[in-house]
Amino acid sequence: MNYTITKHTDALHTIDITTTDGAKAVLTNAGASIVELWVPDKNGELGNVVLGYQDVEHYLNNTMVFGATIGRHAGRIDRAKIEVGGQMIQLPTNENDNLLHGGDGHFGTSIWQYTVEEVEDAIAVRFTIASPDGANQFPGHVIATVTMTFAEDHSLRLDYDATTDAETVLNLTNHSYFNLSGHLSTQIDDHTLELHSDYYLQLADDSIPTYAKAVRNTDFDYNQEKLLAHIFTSEDAQATLVNGFDHPFHLIGATPQIRLTEPHVGRMLEVETDYPVAVVYTGNSIDESVTLTNGEQAKKHSAICFETQLEPYSMRYQRTASTLQPNERYQYYTIFKFSTIEK
Repeated sequence: MNYTITKHTDALHTIDITTTDGAKAVLTNAGASIVELWVPDKNGELGNVVLGYQDVEHYLNNTMVFGATIGRHAGRIDRAKIEVGGQMIQLPTNENDNLLHGGDGHFGTSIWQYTVEEVEDAIAVRFTIASPDGANQFPGHVIATVTMTFAEDHSLRLDYDATTDAETVLNLTNHSYFNLSGHLSTQIDDHTLELHSDYYLQLADDSIPTYAKAVRNTDFDYNQEKLLAHIFTSEDAQATLVNGFDHPFHLIGATPQIRLTEPHVGRMLEVETDYPVAVVYTGNSIDESVTLTNGEQAKKHSAICFETQLEPYSMRYQRTASTLQPNERYQYYTIFKFSTIEK
């Protein structure tokens, strides 16, 4: 394996990691983001399977959060309010009355420091960011790292590690958009999904996760593999609300908990994690004016995200799992592993 570093500006860099068979991961320190992932199909043809910007400088203003590491809090915080140390803190709002993905200047648009290390059959890039006390009104000085390790077996492992010097709220994820066809502007309705989950969180009209609902006997039950087309044509009120998935699913069962397959080219993605939740988002609001890495225009429903994370924080719904104490360490992992199905 080998890697190269390209300096687009003094601060903005990309790191290209290539396996001995030509598979490649392109990462950037802007948002600790995944820019490209080139993996083979069943015929050995390489294709890029993640949405990314044609111009890498767009990662400094990543409105679609393509491939970004999200923090301090992934997803939406209800009414932008948290309770820390018995005190209510009003965070800034950036989506109606709520806070989305940590607010302006969040981790996903910041420049991270990084180091590169060659390990056995893999290359690891360790991204680090220091978030001062009071950043977007979040308390505590937080030091967060995400180590992205691309290996010969075409797996990309993400290890999250963070500490705080005062009680705070922290919930980190990666926001990559996957399209296994390698044709990034085509819809993913012909992809099949297997998602091991017992319940999901229903959404209010403003997309705030509310109460748990069992997936059994609903259109949200993907415990057995089926086409994504079914959720796009579903008449379930939760599916029609957002025109697909944009819901937190509680994960169960043995790993990998998620399997995505494109049957025509034969690529498969398996997702393994020790996070309890994955927000599954089917690209319902993709900005179709965005030019992608391959020069094509982004399209609605052309990709799916698996945002592994903790449950979304909400005082109203008594979800506080993302509260982090100064004597605790935030440590989770997610693995995206690519392979192929039989010809």
